[in-house]
Amino acid sequence: MFLATALLSCVLATPAPFDPQPGVHSPWFPGGAANSLAVSPGNRRLVIRYAYGFGLYDLVGDGKPEFRTAWKSPYERKGDGQYTVSKIAASEDGARVLVGQVSSGHGTLVLAIDKYRPTLALAAEFPPSWSGTSGALVVDSPVKGRYVAYSIETSGLYAADLSDLPPNGLRLPVLPSQRVAGAPVTSGISSGAISVLGSGRRVLVYSVGATIVVVDVTRPGTGARVAEGLRVLKTLRSEDVGLDEGFPVRHLASGVHPGGDLLLFVEGTSTQDPNSRGAVLLRSADGETFAQVGARFLPSAPFDVPTFSSTAVSTEDDLLILLWEGAEGESEARKLYTLSVNDWATDPGIESDTDGNRPTPRVPTDLTPEAVVEPEVVPDFRPLETKAFREGQEIRVYIAGGRTSHATNLSCAPPPAEDPPASE
Repeated sequence: MFLATALLSCVLATPAPFDPQPGVHSPWFPGGAANSLAVSPGNRRLVIRYAYGFGLYDLVGDGKPEFRTAWKSPYERKGDGQYTVSKIAASEDGARVLVGQVSSGHGTLVLAIDKYRPTLALAAEFPPSWSGTSGALVVDSPVKGRYVAYSIETSGLYAADLSDLPPNGLRLPVLPSQRVAGAPVTSGISSGAISVLGSGRRVLVYSVGATIVVVDVTRPGTGARVAEGLRVLKTLRSEDVGLDEGFPVRHLASGVHPGGDLLLFVEGTSTQDPNSRGAVLLRSADGETFAQVGARFLPSAPFDVPTFSSTAVSTEDDLLILLWEGAEGESEARKLYTLSVNDWATDPGIESDTDGNRPTPRVPTDLTPEAVVEPEVVPDFRPLETKAFREGQEIRVYIAGGRTSHATNLSCAPPPAEDPPASE
């Protein structure tokens, strides 16, 4: 059950560019696709994808990214060579980075990073290999010192144990990977994230095309049998979650409310119409049974064109959804919608009134109505992927773009208390 709390008032600071660093990365221009940004709050590190490698940043002070080093893949792409790296991921503590190496005969590359110094080491790889930008990478650390990689491919979901990396000899070691039974074979742009429910169950949530998949990853196996113990809990189609049948999932953000429930934010779109088909919020206590929370949210025109970029971040008593939308036509302005799960929920504890009528489901209020980024103020702002985490009373927000990436802070506070009425 969600708490009935006063709506927050949130203010977005002007996004500041932090990447690329002048003269450092040429010709490793930043990439502009999903899986281009990874943030490790546990070690205050950030990794940004480049066409031929990635850049490593420390997060200093108030979360400002400070450049440390860049890494370039040693493997050349077969064919036109426009890029060799299509996706990246990093563990929560920053000790493992995954690199999706494209069209070179190699699989996903595994790098070990020193927790205290910006020292990179190419340690291993695991199959299958990548052929394009579709798909996603996720790396989980179920217990301290244990690392498991998840490769979301059009041919299915694969897992690899990265805990004990073998010595690196003349050839790069190839770790075994294992396909997760029951994971669907599908196509489309993918996204994925790990969430830990209040019960302690760990789930991997990802989307491919018009399908959302929830996998129990609480107890993975080891070595070549790493997928044993993993189980697909739920497969949802867009029409199962209150969206239009067969329409692809444009945004999927998942997170756990402080009350312990898993929440999925799902926005649909159409291949024929660029405008949003609306977004729904789903709730589950176990990762298997889902119910819609509140009513469908429709972004307000003119900012109702999906950008691929949304994320979820927990506060002390709420879960916030950060959603970037663009405007139809030639406008390059972008709007941040900030939505409260507590606000989205139907009034808690009220099943029906005295006449048996159920309450009208709520539509959430945008907590950042003034958060519009204009191109005259912030040039080249294209939010293609967003990551965020809470630090104290501030929410650190990082946005990967097509050619430039930005960092900003979101400050949220309860509205000021109203003065009591004057007594006569």
